[in-house]
Amino acid sequence: MRIPPSFMRALLAASLPIVLGCRSPAPAPSSPAPAGADDPAFDSGDLPWPSPAACEAAAEGPAPDAAVVEELGLVVGGLFAVDHLGPERFESIKAHVRDEPDAFLDAWAQAALAPDAAVDAYWANLLERTAVTRRDRSRLLAGCLVLRLDAALAHPPAGADASWADRVADHHRSLYLVWREPVLGESRRLAQPATATLDASTQVLRVEDSCTCGEPLECTVAAGPERLDALLTLDLSAPAACRDCFPGTTTCRLPAELRDRAVTVNGRSISALSSE
Repeated sequence: MRIPPSFMRALLAASLPIVLGCRSPAPAPSSPAPAGADDPAFDSGDLPWPSPAACEAAAEGPAPDAAVVEELGLVVGGLFAVDHLGPERFESIKAHVRDEPDAFLDAWAQAALAPDAAVDAYWANLLERTAVTRRDRSRLLAGCLVLRLDAALAHPPAGADASWADRVADHHRSLYLVWREPVLGESRRLAQPATATLDASTQVLRVEDSCTCGEPLECTVAAGPERLDALLTLDLSAPAACRDCFPGTTTCRLPAELRDRAVTVNGRSISALSSE
């Protein structure tokens, strides 16, 4: 028997509130530009965007187990960290996602792609983990929700303020990178760059994540046909403990022979990050 959508939403809603001062994905920058599929910084290259029919089919699946729905709510609710859940519970959920990725993806698709789903949940948090073993399916689902968030940013609901737009644009970027970028592996997650500055004389890019718990940051650079894409990630295998997050910085060197190309950091233009 299929679990009613109202029951799934109730379980997810119970897990979605954000607790200030606790470790959660870094807050969105104060004024990001809405990022849609037609934004040059979000060029899809040779990857086709999912069709509406593919996204409809992706949302169909077996009835999810109530325990999976409950744990999914924790993963995407902004509280999925060891200092919120405790080591035993945190590792148990990680293992459950690792061992049963399709069960979590079934529940994710039915919850995230529902017409009335909350668009400002941390949906990418699950897909960053399932992409390790279910890359194609995780990419498809990320692409489906990216397109939905495009529409939400273009036509915000009544009463939506700048904070709502910031959160949705932030989640849009994270989902986009799951869909577009190589698999990161279970020990890394995408960071949320707050500022980025490029020294034109040395081609050294300095990037800051405004909210870390001391995890090492890593910056890698990939050369596309028209721009350089810097990918900023956090090393989750390192010990991390804090009561309040604090900034972390790292650098990476850009190829000198490609100094005329535009630069993005986790999908955001360096010019936007440099001005904040």
